[in-house]
Amino acid sequence: MVDRSQLPSTPLEDWAFEAVATRDPKAPIPKLTLGADLSSRFDVDFLDAKFERVGGFVFDESHPDAWWDAVHANGQLLIYVGDVNFLLKATTRDEQFAVVQKSHIGWAPLAVRAYPNGVGTAAPGQ
Repeated sequence: MVDRSQLPSTPLEDWAFEAVATRDPKAPIPKLTLGADLSSRFDVDFLDAKFERVGGFVFDESHPDAWWDAVHANGQLLIYVGDVNFLLKATTRDEQFAVVQKSHIGWAPLAVRAYPNGVGTAAPGQ
């Protein structure tokens, strides 16, 4: 889940996010026009259609191997945009469900980059 403050004030619908509460749960999750750069194990950068960074965050620890391998094999990142602070404080499933219901969802394609020894969604050696 991404906190809304980690993205610019652009309406989420402009990137094709859908509100969880009002979307058809049987419909495919939308593909976003917002990309995710996961070339480093320590951060996530969000890119607009011009490949300019428009948001993101840095982690103190690297992404776990299983997650890293799965997201790169999939070539996209499932993003929920919501209230991360409330989610961290949620102590019951009902509270967690309420956070998800108030969020927006979409699949962000991973950025592909050229490196001196190849092309991919992750830097060599990551």
